[in-house]
Amino acid sequence: MTSLVSAVTSLVILWSSAPVNLRVESMSESSVLLSWDPPQKGGCVLNYIIERRPMRSTGLVRKAWRRIVGDIHDTNYQLTGLTIGTSYLLRVAAVNEIGVGPFTELTNAVTTRLQYGT
Repeated sequence: MTSLVSAVTSLVILWSSAPVNLRVESMSESSVLLSWDPPQKGGCVLNYIIERRPMRSTGLVRKAWRRIVGDIHDTNYQLTGLTIGTSYLLRVAAVNEIGVGPFTELTNAVTTRLQYGT
C-alpha cells in the first residue's frame, strides 16, 4: 500500500505559480520590452502568455484583457504595435502541463509617447 501511495503522490503536478519581477526594460513610441523571472513553483514552464488591457485617461479600464502572445519561450518579449499616447495594463502568466497559472501584472500602466531628440 505504501508503494501505491508513493506512486500516486509522485504523479501530482502543480499549477505553475505566477512569474515574478515583471518589469519594463525599455520603451519606444509603439513598443515595450518586458522582462520577468520564472515562477518559483509549478514544475517545467512550457511557455508564457502576455495579455494587455488599454485604459482611458480617467484610469478606468475600457476593454477586457486581450491575449497578445501565447507562445513565448524566453523570459522577455518586445511587445510591438502599441498606439502612441495609450496607457496599457500588461500581465504575464506561465503555462505548464496542467495549464495556465496565475498572472503577474505590472504595478503601473505603461503609456507610449513620442520620442523627442532621436
